Amino acid sequence: NYINYKLFTYNDIAIQSNNMDLKYIAPRYNEFSSFVTKTIHRDIFSRFFEKNFRDFIRCYINQDCTISFFVDEFYIPGRARYNKEHKAHQLLVIGYDFQNDQVKIIGYDASYSYSISYIPVACLTKGFLCCPFVNQLSENITIYQVNDIEKTYDLDIEMFKSELSEFYHSINSYCPEVAVNYRTYKIDFGLQCYKTMKEFFVNPSYYTKNHPMFYMICEHKANIVKKLQHLQIKTGINLEESIIEYQSIHMLAKRILQFFLKRIYCLPGDKGFQTTSRRIVELLDEIYDKEQETVFKILKNINN
Repeated sequence: NYINYKLFTYNDIAIQSNNMDLKYIAPRYNEFSSFVTKTIHRDIFSRFFEKNFRDFIRCYINQDCTISFFVDEFYIPGRARYNKEHKAHQLLVIGYDFQNDQVKIIGYDASYSYSISYIPVACLTKGFLCCPFVNQLSENITIYQVNDIEKTYDLDIEMFKSELSEFYHSINSYCPEVAVNYRTYKIDFGLQCYKTMKEFFVNPSYYTKNHPMFYMICEHKANIVKKLQHLQIKTGINLEESIIEYQSIHMLAKRILQFFLKRIYCLPGDKGFQTTSRRIVELLDEIYDKEQETVFKILKNINN
């Protein structure tokens, strides 16, 4: 899980131009017997649970579950769009404090850091009930539960090879995507995402503040390093060279993030904007070439 990712490119009305958003391919939760998910459609929730939102949250949190659903961030305190912009975004409820009429949530805060916070139940309810339709996922409430948190699983090297191969070949056979509600005209997977991102940054007028996706690229490289280290320990396959190479790819991802954060504070047409855009394009080329070569070596190594 968390090896392949997808890049949506779509017509963003807010900035009146094309935009992009990078996300992981949905994890294969169904492969693990101790990880259970339950889905409740918004219509069912409205008919049976809406008037007892607190009881609904209390019931599942007390069973050691977490609850995920989409909200309109305009109504969610501590978010960058709070009282500024209407936009649907997913969050996760992980606890409650009903003595103070609050719920404990996790998600991106106003500084786009992934953090834990408490918000009033009334705000959560309003955000949920007023949430605009995004896609079929946004119409569901998902309950996550781990039945046996102490249970361990043997390494599934075949799944790892399959996921890494799909990342390398820029395909997605596990979870075909339909995103018409994002006004999507193109969806890319795996390594091809870098090529499409480059096309955006070559455009001198393209402007976005969507830096969580660059944090995600950094996180992706760090996780691949950990996966390779674990694979080397469990199988005895010598992956030391590939681990070192992926650590350097992780550093490239950090540099792209740094240049993007600088770019946010520049205006299109400024010298700084043009300079950082050019460096991002160069680094996207570099990370594509290096990661393509490294993943090829890893697949060849673990298939022998």
